[in-house]
Amino acid sequence: MSIPIFQEAQLRGQKEVSAAQEMGLTRNIEATKSQIEADIRSSLLDVQSAAELVKVSRSNVALAQQALDDATMRFTAGVDDDLAVVRAQASLVGAEAQVIQAEFNYNYSKLVLARNTGVVETQYRTYLGK
Repeated sequence: MSIPIFQEAQLRGQKEVSAAQEMGLTRNIEATKSQIEADIRSSLLDVQSAAELVKVSRSNVALAQQALDDATMRFTAGVDDDLAVVRAQASLVGAEAQVIQAEFNYNYSKLVLARNTGVVETQYRTYLGK
């Protein structure tokens, strides 16, 4: 007659190891979920702030355009020289460049949000036409 005493202890140990591995994997899953949620919240905030920057940049363009119009009117009236007009034109060009950069950042942040929410991975064939 043979009694497998040591085999039962080995099986019990394997069961405890499996339970510990399962607990570790569960914690990894929860950490990954938390990281995904944090990434999505961060992306949403980035989109909102980039949209506000676009609004501010467009407002700056309107102000620079008004300053250019004023400088041009002063120049045509003979009150001021053309240096003010040139400076106003340079200011307008700088403001327009800021709008371009702000719109790029806005579109990039929307793309990051789409990637973080899984839209890109699920619908990339639609975008590529395949």
